[in-house]
Amino acid sequence: MEKQPETTHAQPELEKARLEGDVYNIARNLQMNKLQGLESESTPTEKAAIQAELANSRAGNGYLPLPQGYQVARWLMIHKTLWPGTEQITEKDQTMMNEAAREFREAKNFWQLASLVHTAEYLGTTVTYEKLSEQEQVEFGDALAEIK
Repeated sequence: MEKQPETTHAQPELEKARLEGDVYNIARNLQMNKLQGLESESTPTEKAAIQAELANSRAGNGYLPLPQGYQVARWLMIHKTLWPGTEQITEKDQTMMNEAAREFREAKNFWQLASLVHTAEYLGTTVTYEKLSEQEQVEFGDALAEIK
């Protein structure tokens, strides 16, 4: 069995995700810990699994219950945080992220749209979608402010 990196008492969610073998929650907890300045590293097996999930999402085989483009954006964001410089946004990734933005816009799911816009900004790109009405802009702005 692969030795787990040392963690602090502030990381019970990471330990739980590791016990459950939940790749996404391992990745998100590692990401959150890094953003909070906590020491935590992925194991080589975890890194390979996280990289595989980006590839799976790109191929349409991701397991997150989200549009493909949003899944790709989430995994790219995790890569950028954990291993800066390894996130490479392809033209196909951008197209899929734009499609996810359009899906969220059409469904009036402004919280998810705001999350995707915020994620795209973090990745150094943008997503395109149909213009919002004044009322929709308010809802979108509220959601974006909550996320940031």
